[in-house]
Order: sequence, then structure tokens, then C-alpha cells
Amino acid sequence: MLAVAALCLKLGRPHPQPAATDAEANLQRSSTKKYNLFFAPPTHHEQLAKTGFSQNSVAGIASDGTPTAESSQEEIDAWLKTMAATDPARAAAWIESLTDESLRDRCTKIFAEIYTFVDAKAALAWAQQLPDVSRRTAALESVCMQLAKQDPAQAVLTGWQQDLGERKTEIMESLTQQWANKDVSAALTWARTVGDDTQRGEMISRVVFALAQTDPPAAANLVAMEIPAGDACNRAAVTVVARWAMTDPQSSAAWVSQFPDGMVLNQSVENLIDVWAVADPNAANNWIATLPAGEAKTVGETALLHTRTENQ
Repeated sequence: MLAVAALCLKLGRPHPQPAATDAEANLQRSSTKKYNLFFAPPTHHEQLAKTGFSQNSVAGIASDGTPTAESSQEEIDAWLKTMAATDPARAAAWIESLTDESLRDRCTKIFAEIYTFVDAKAALAWAQQLPDVSRRTAALESVCMQLAKQDPAQAVLTGWQQDLGERKTEIMESLTQQWANKDVSAALTWARTVGDDTQRGEMISRVVFALAQTDPPAAANLVAMEIPAGDACNRAAVTVVARWAMTDPQSSAAWVSQFPDGMVLNQSVENLIDVWAVADPNAANNWIATLPAGEAKTVGETALLHTRTENQ
């Protein structure tokens, strides 16, 4: 199966497509866990209120109890924390009233994170209705990232349904990897339902990043069989090589030996030797000697020399 990986990198072999299904339905069928998306224990509200803003202890506060131009960032954050638990509408209105765009943007992100911790459903609804596109995107990102700390599976499903503009792929990659770090199987099941080939490859590559931490051979096979040729495949392959080298450099080297000439091979050789030369420089040197003359061999020799120099 490892030989297939080289073909994937060289030819971009298409992989078997999963039957078109609804992503959320697929997830629900594949997992016995009941995801209560917007559950927040009542104690969260109490804790936030207890550790939040105290008007009597803050100097820069207006007569109506809102922060002023004299308020410090710490005072503003504490006020937003308390308002998220006690009067989120008031905090939202105050943020909208700010004329300093930089401060408004910062408060939007901070409030989105805090509000999500208190009431994710309400925070999502608030973020979705923000009038400014860039600020709405930033708020939605903050909501999803905070939700990922509580329930990464639901964060992915929620993020996928949002209009996140040009940052959607980047945000979804991060959310998918966070999910995969906790549940590789469930995250992979969802990633396979993504309809667009390129996007599916990007999501699966993030599952590979997580899987490589515990099962590099399985991660290598996933790269070979399910990620179309391209940047996502290349990044995933290089990541697997580096991680695999930590536990089984011989097997990692055998896989790398099948790669076609080019940037991926060169980067993989460098990553492999950086790790291998520390543990067993003679074995690393012997493998480099088997490489044909060319750029990859030169990269390996340079990496080996560098590592030896550093460890003298």
C-alpha cells in the first residue's frame, strides 16, 4: 500500500468517492455521542459573573456603568465578561456604538469568545447578524474556535454552515484538526463527505496530521489513497515523514524512497535526516548513500552534516 503513495504524489490518483450524504446525518449515524451543541452549564454563568467586572473597583466607568475612554483593556474585558453572563444585549449595543474601529474589532472578538462560552447558540446568532462583513467573519471564527474547545465535532458542523469568506478553508482546516486530535475516526468520516475534491483533500490532510501522531503507517496510507495530488497532499506527506521518522526511520525512509523527484522529496529527505541523524547517524548516512545522484541526495548529505556539526 505504501507504494501507492508515490503514485498519489506523482499522478494525483483519484480515490473512491463516498456516496453523497448529508454531512450532519452522516456524523450522527457514525457516532453514538449525543452532541448538545449549545449546552452551557448554569455554573458557567455564575463563575463568569463572580470573576468579571465590578463597577465599584473600576475607575474608568461612565455613569451608566459602561466603560469609557479611560478604561483599560483589562477593565473592558472584565466588563464584557460580566455582560456576556448577565446582559449580553447591552454589551453588543455598546460594541456597536464604538467609533474606534480597532477597539471595536478587538471587543467583537473578545466578546464572541466569552459569549460562546456562556451561550453558544445566542453567540452564533449575534455574530451572524453583524453588519460589517469582516467583523462578522472574525466573530464567527471566534465563536467556532471557542466552541471547538467545548465540542470540536459541533464546531466543525457549525463552521461548515457559515459564510466565512476567504478564510473558510483555513478556519475549517483548523477546526477539523482539533476534532481529529480527539476523535480521528469521526473527523475522517465527516471529511469524506465533503463534496469538492480539493476541499475534501484539505480536510482529510488535517486528519492525517492528527493520525500521524499515533499511527504513521495508517496516515501514510490515507495520504496515498484519499488525498488528491496537490498542496494538501504534499503537506500531509511531508508531515507524515517527519513524524514517522521519530518512531521508525527505516520505514519512513522506505516510503520516501518511492517519491518522485521534486520539492516534496527534498523536504521529506531533509525532515527525515534531521530526526534520524540524531538517533542513528550511521544508519542515516547509509541510507543517503543509496539515493541516486541528484538534489535529494545533496539535501540529505547537507542535513546530515548540519546535524553532526550541531551535536559535536
